[in-house]
Amino acid sequence: MFDSGRDLDYSSTPSTSSGTHFWMNTIPARAFCWIVCILTASATTFAGPTTAPIGLGLGEHDQVVLLVGSGLIHQEQFHGYIETALVRRFPDKKIVCRNLGWSGDTVLASARTKGYQNPAGLERLKKQAAELKPDIIFVGYGSVESFDGPAGLDHFKEGLGKLLDMLAELTPRIVLLSPTFHEYIALPMHELTEHNKNLELYTDAIADIAKQRGLNFVDLFRETRRFTQRELRTDLTDNGILLNDYGYWVVGHTIERTLGLAMPSPQIKIARDGTASATGATVDGVQWTPDSLRFVVKLNLVPAPENQPFVMIERLAPGTWTLRIDDREIVSPPGAQWGGTFLPHTPDTDQEAELRKLVVTRGGLFYRRWNPTNDIPQHYTYIAPDFAMYDAEVADLDKKIAELARPVPHRYELVRKP
Repeated sequence: MFDSGRDLDYSSTPSTSSGTHFWMNTIPARAFCWIVCILTASATTFAGPTTAPIGLGLGEHDQVVLLVGSGLIHQEQFHGYIETALVRRFPDKKIVCRNLGWSGDTVLASARTKGYQNPAGLERLKKQAAELKPDIIFVGYGSVESFDGPAGLDHFKEGLGKLLDMLAELTPRIVLLSPTFHEYIALPMHELTEHNKNLELYTDAIADIAKQRGLNFVDLFRETRRFTQRELRTDLTDNGILLNDYGYWVVGHTIERTLGLAMPSPQIKIARDGTASATGATVDGVQWTPDSLRFVVKLNLVPAPENQPFVMIERLAPGTWTLRIDDREIVSPPGAQWGGTFLPHTPDTDQEAELRKLVVTRGGLFYRRWNPTNDIPQHYTYIAPDFAMYDAEVADLDKKIAELARPVPHRYELVRKP
């Protein structure tokens, strides 16, 4: 394995705004390996109960995934980890995600005021959701209501029941997300302890309702709390509540793992006799010479940032071997380290970053399409003709995202340096 004390080199990745993972540029390899170990731990301990798989890959038609909720859902459109995790998991299907999140909203859709063409509250949410014809709905509420404390819990549960009854008319496949932990950034720990007790109370209420209704449930509260309590501390939020890029990466992976969608890192093994074996990938065209090894790799899925390929090359001759992928130099460790090593960065990493960039772009366009500021008389009169152009742009991005979610083969070449 690579020297765990040196930094991983992600200097060639795009900037944060173009889809790269900003924390990868600063966290050393030892920390990165620690994070991977945490994320691959058992989901049953931290992520709460889950029912049968949600079946994203079912059906011949496009699968429409709808996200509704308050700030947790609304802010996700600027990071795209949840949506990217879903679309890359089923490369043979077209997974179309639509975000109807509204910051400050409650289970009664109290923030969704009446517009020029829409009613208010739950009726507005129902109308917009029904127009999208969702196959699966992710529901993320509870953070706003938690400030009402125990006194507001019954009101919250009643409201969530009404919301779920309404959404169940559109699809039986619903995933409930808990609120996240209130991180100790803006205020001292003792001032937030009571609020986190309330957040846990509302999380448990959501879990109970999911169990009663036979719905999937993802416990984001305990998972984000677990990260904030580790010795290696990286903030998950900007202000204690609203998640940052790293926080949404944790949330996206937690959803993947809880719903049984996470995949282990691909493993590739090349024997000295030229035979190849792999899990999570296919390997073809192995060619050995005394000073070089060439083969073609195609991963089954576009990998998550923490799921880079693990490569094992049997009995390489002594010396330093440089790995090139599609003629781009990746790494040059000594031959002995190729007995088993994770690749720090590959073209598949860039593909995932570009995929998430497109997801974020699509989310922004769709939000501007249905944004409430476009739904008042003064605006609707002259904005309405533009809606067709927004729809065309979003549909075009849907196609590009589906194409980019499909893995492509890459040429690997190991050459021994003189």
